[in-house]
Amino acid sequence: MKKLGPNISEEEIKKLETFKDMVLEKNRVMNLTAIAEEDFYLKHFVDSLKLLEFEKLEGRVLDLGTGAGFPGIPLAIMLPEVDFLLMDSLKKRIGFLEEVVDRLGLKNVKLIHSRAEDGARKEYRESFDYVVTRALASLPLLLEYTIPYLKTGGILYAYKGIKVDQEIEEARRALDILGAEVEEIYSYKLEDEDYRIVKIKKSKATPKKYPRRAGLASKEPL
Repeated sequence: MKKLGPNISEEEIKKLETFKDMVLEKNRVMNLTAIAEEDFYLKHFVDSLKLLEFEKLEGRVLDLGTGAGFPGIPLAIMLPEVDFLLMDSLKKRIGFLEEVVDRLGLKNVKLIHSRAEDGARKEYRESFDYVVTRALASLPLLLEYTIPYLKTGGILYAYKGIKVDQEIEEARRALDILGAEVEEIYSYKLEDEDYRIVKIKKSKATPKKYPRRAGLASKEPL
């Protein structure tokens, strides 16, 4: 837990511990994570919170495709003054996260069951200061999912692996069409494995035709 920083409080540690226990317990009956308990702190908590070593979050944050709640729940625990919306396409996962939010008393977290393409067409379109994603999709596809949610000037933080340079090259057209640009790539290690967080800024309003209807982006990436 010391890897999370010297300023972490006992209350925050307790909430992270409780969250870990809830994930592992639910994982017995529902596929939430393939990461074993001995790697949980490093590959879920340290990884999720690594962003805070590089950037400061404020305002409104969307965790798109949150899965078992990463990185959204750990970030929300550490940033109680920031508003988080966690979105996932699987209703069972959202049901589990409702239990987590209630148990941990996270007043700054809201949850929604929705496909990425659907949520960006109505009330959530261009309404977030930040979007965070971890292990959701390759960058060309990920951009169409995420950029429509951001306000102009908003930031996407995409947690990625070492091969992200290739993904960025493949995403050049998507970046141009959607009005976004790569601002920074943060590098870090977890034990001997290399990881990246790609910072992408939205520079102009997203064309109204994006995101396309559900399923089309994955079949025909930009």
